[in-house]
Amino acid sequence: MSVSRATIPDVPRLGSGMPLVGRAEELAALTAAFDRAGDGSPGLVLVSGDAGVGKTRLLEELAGHARRAGALVLVGRCLEVGATGLPYLPFVEALGGTADVELLRGRPALARMLPQLDAEPGDDELGRLPLFDAVTGLLAELVRLPATDRLHVPPFRPAEADRFVRAVAAELAGLDLRDAGLRRVAERSEGNAFLAEELLATCTECGGEELPPALADVLLTRLEQLPAGVQQAVRAAAVGGRKVAHGRLRRVVGLPDGELDDALRGAVEHHVLVAEPSGDAYSFRHALMQEAVYGDLLPGQRARLHAGYAEVLAAEDGRGVAAELAHHSLASGALPGALTASVAAAEEASRLGAPAEVLRHLELALQLWSAVGDPAGCAGTDEWRLMARAGAAASAAGDPERALAHLRAAAAAAADFADPPGTAYLGRLLARQLLALELDTEAYEVARGALERLGDRPDEPEWPRLLVEHARAASSVAGLEVAERVAERAVRAARELDLPGTVADGLMTQGLLAYRAGRIAAAIALQQQVADLAAAAGALPPRLRALTHLGLVQFEHGQGRAALATIDTGVRLAEEAGLTWSTFGLELRVLQVLVCGELGEWDAAERAAEITSAVSGLVEARVAAAAVRVTIGRGRLDDAARQLAGLRRWRDADSQIALLVAFGEVELRLWRDDAAAAVAAVDEALERLAADPAAFARIRLCALALSGATSLASRARQRSDAVAEREAAATAERLHAHATAVLHGDRPWGRAPGPEAHAWSAVADAEHARAQDRDDPTLWARAANLFDFGGVYEQARCRWRQATALLTAGDRDAAAEPIQQAREVTDRLGARLLGDGLAQLAARAGMDRRAVASTPTQAPLTPREQAVLELVARGRANRRVGAELFISEKTVSVHLSRVMAKLGASSRTEAVAVAHARGLLVPIPG
Repeated sequence: MSVSRATIPDVPRLGSGMPLVGRAEELAALTAAFDRAGDGSPGLVLVSGDAGVGKTRLLEELAGHARRAGALVLVGRCLEVGATGLPYLPFVEALGGTADVELLRGRPALARMLPQLDAEPGDDELGRLPLFDAVTGLLAELVRLPATDRLHVPPFRPAEADRFVRAVAAELAGLDLRDAGLRRVAERSEGNAFLAEELLATCTECGGEELPPALADVLLTRLEQLPAGVQQAVRAAAVGGRKVAHGRLRRVVGLPDGELDDALRGAVEHHVLVAEPSGDAYSFRHALMQEAVYGDLLPGQRARLHAGYAEVLAAEDGRGVAAELAHHSLASGALPGALTASVAAAEEASRLGAPAEVLRHLELALQLWSAVGDPAGCAGTDEWRLMARAGAAASAAGDPERALAHLRAAAAAAADFADPPGTAYLGRLLARQLLALELDTEAYEVARGALERLGDRPDEPEWPRLLVEHARAASSVAGLEVAERVAERAVRAARELDLPGTVADGLMTQGLLAYRAGRIAAAIALQQQVADLAAAAGALPPRLRALTHLGLVQFEHGQGRAALATIDTGVRLAEEAGLTWSTFGLELRVLQVLVCGELGEWDAAERAAEITSAVSGLVEARVAAAAVRVTIGRGRLDDAARQLAGLRRWRDADSQIALLVAFGEVELRLWRDDAAAAVAAVDEALERLAADPAAFARIRLCALALSGATSLASRARQRSDAVAEREAAATAERLHAHATAVLHGDRPWGRAPGPEAHAWSAVADAEHARAQDRDDPTLWARAANLFDFGGVYEQARCRWRQATALLTAGDRDAAAEPIQQAREVTDRLGARLLGDGLAQLAARAGMDRRAVASTPTQAPLTPREQAVLELVARGRANRRVGAELFISEKTVSVHLSRVMAKLGASSRTEAVAVAHARGLLVPIPG
C-alpha cells in the first residue's frame, strides 16, 4: 500500500449527514422489533425492496440504534464474482464480528467459516449445503410464522421524494437548481433514493439542468466528468467487483502511488467509491454503478484488466481467492489457469461443506478440460476422478439425475485405468446412485464388477463399503440368501478395519433384509440400534438412513404415532444440517407427508409438502405425489387433476410416484363419478406392479376399483341391463380374487402383510358384498375397526359406508353413531366431499342434522392461510397478497383453495363471509 494512502480523508457517504427522510414508519417497525427482542421476544424481520430504494440506509440507521443500546451487530455482505460468486463470504464476515468465537465451536457448520477455530472439514456425504441450505431453509420456514415481520421498503411517495431531493441538494456544494429542476429530479428518480442522488450529482458536475435519458447514462455521465486518472482507477475497480482491495487495485491499475491516491481520493470525494472502514479496500457506492462502469468497458479492456487481477490473485492465498482467480482467468482467456483455479475452488468449497459450490466449480473444470493442452497436469488429477467428485457433489446437492450422468461418464472414462481402490470407490458411488433411482439390476452388475476388479482384499477400506452396496442390490436381483451372506461379510470386515460408519451401513442393510424376510421385530431392533450408534458417534448420514427405514417399518406395521415421531426427528435433523433434499432427507420428507396424511394430520401434511428452494423435477414430483391424496380429500379436484397430469411423466422414473399417481387417479375418478375410468386406471396400475409379488398396495387398488365396479353393477340393475350387470359383477369378482391372492399368496421374500394391508382387504370384502347387492354393515364395521392403527380418513369413509348399509337395512337409530363419528373426522380434516356425502346421507334418512353433526368449531386454518384470508378480506387481489406475504401468486391461490375447502365455501367472497360469521376474522374498522 502506498504511503500516502493514509492521507486520504474520510469522506461521508452522500446523504449520510442528513436525517433519514421519509422512512419513519419503516424505522419505527424495525426499532419496535429490536425493542421486543431486548424484552425477551426474539424475532426476524425480512426487509425487501428494489435496488437503490434505501434499504441499506435504513438498516444502517437501525444498526446505529442497536449499537447505542449496547447490542452486538453482525453484518455480512455479498461478494459477487462474475457468475461464480462466493456465497459463504457473507457468513464469514458476519461471524467474524463476534469476539466470542468459542461459542461457535459446538456448531461445526458455522465453525468451518472461521479459520481461527481450525474446525474439521465437512463430510462430503452430508448432503446439500450443510450451512447454506440450513440458513435458507430457516428463512423459508420463519417467513411462514406469524411472529416474523415482513417489511417491504417501497419507493418514496412524491412528497417524500421531493423532500429527499431537497435535503440532498442542500448538502451538495456548487449545485444551483431552481425549484423546477429539483422537482424534475424528484420525478425522474421515481422515488428511488440512489437514482435521485446520482441525478443531483450529475447536475452538479455538468453544471446544468439537463438530465441524461437512462440510468446507465446518468451514472456514466458523472464518471466522464472526472479526471482521466479517476476514470482509470474506477474502471479497474469495476473489473475487481463491487468491493476491491487497495493492494490488488494498486497492482492492476498501473498508476504511480501518488497518482493512484489522488485518483482514489477523487473517486471517494465524488461519491463513486466508498472507503471501507478497515482502510484497505474500496466499494462502489452502489452495485448499479459498478455494473454500469463494467458494462461500458471494451472487450479488450476487460480482458486485460481481468488478466491483471488473475496475475495478482495467483500470488495470494486465502479464503475465496481460488474462486476469484478462476473467474478472472476465464474472463481473460487464460484457460489453463482457470482450470487449475476451479479445481482449487472446489476443494475449498468441499472443506466448507458446500457441495453445490463444489459441483459448480468442478463442472466448469470439466467444461475446460478439452480446451487445455495438458488438463491432467493443470488439474492435478484425472478427468474421471473429477467426474466422480462431481457426481458425489451432485448427489449431495439433491440432484440425483445429474449425479448419475456424471458417475456414468466417470465409469466410462476410468475403464482403462489400473487403480483398483479408486475404481472401487467410483463403483460404490455409482451403485449407490443407481439404487437411489431404483435401477437395482444395473447397480448389482456395477457393484459385482467393481468387487471383481478389486479382488478379495479385506484390508482395503473400500472392500466392505462396496460389499454393503452389493448386498443392497443383491436383495432384489440375486435373492435374500445371497444378500444376507454378503451383508454379514461386510459388517465383519468393517469391524475388523474399525470403520464404524460402514458397520452402521451394514447393520442397516441387515435390518432391511430382515424386514423383507418378514422378521419385523428384528428389523425394527436393527434400525434402532443403528440410529442409536450413529447418534452417539455424531454420524448423521447413517442416522438419517436408519430413521428413514425405522419410520417406514413402524408405520407399515401399525405403529403410526411412533413412526411419525421417528420421521419428525429425522426431518428436523436433516433441516438443521442443511440436508433437507439429500437422498434420505427427501425420503424422510416424503414419508412425513404420507404418514401425516394417513394419521389425519392434513395441515401438517400440506406444510411438509411445501418446497421453498430449488430442487430437481424428480424431487418435486415425489413430494407432490405424496400430497395429492390430501388435495383430493379436501375437495380440490381441479387442483388434483392438474397435479396428476403433471406427475404422469414421472411414473417411469420412480415406482412410488407411479403408485401414488394411481391411487390419486382412481380416487379422483370415483369422486367425479366416473367408475369405468377408475377401474381402467386400476387395471393399468396392476399391470405396472405385476413384477412385484409382494406389493401389498395392490390390495388397496383393488378395493378402490371394487367401489367403481359396485357402482357400475348398481346402475346396471337400476336400468335393468342384465349384460352390464354381469360384466360389472365379473369385474368385481376378478378384483376381489386378485386382492385375496395378494394377501394370502406366496411371498418369495417372506414379508408378511401389515395392518394396512389387512384393513384394505376388509374393505375389498365389504365392497365385494356390496357388488353382489348384499351391503353388509358388519363387514364395514370390521373394516373401520381395522383402520384403528391410524388410517383416520379411511376409517371415516368406512363409517359412511356402514351407516349407508344400516339405513338400507332400515336401522336408522344405529346409523346415527357411525355418521357422528365420521362427521367429527371430516370436520377436523376439512374433508369436504366426504362431509357432504355424510350430510346428504343424514338428510336422505330424515335425520336431525344437529343430532349427527359434530359441534361447529373454528376451522383449522394455518397461520399462512389466516394471513391470506385477512388480506383477501381487505380487498387485496392475489398478486397484492403475494407481494405482501413474499409468496407467489400461485401459492396464494393454493392457500385460498385450502381455506375455501375448510370453510365449505365455493368462492373467496363466500369464504370471507363464512369466516366473519365464525369469528375467524376481526371486523375491519370504518
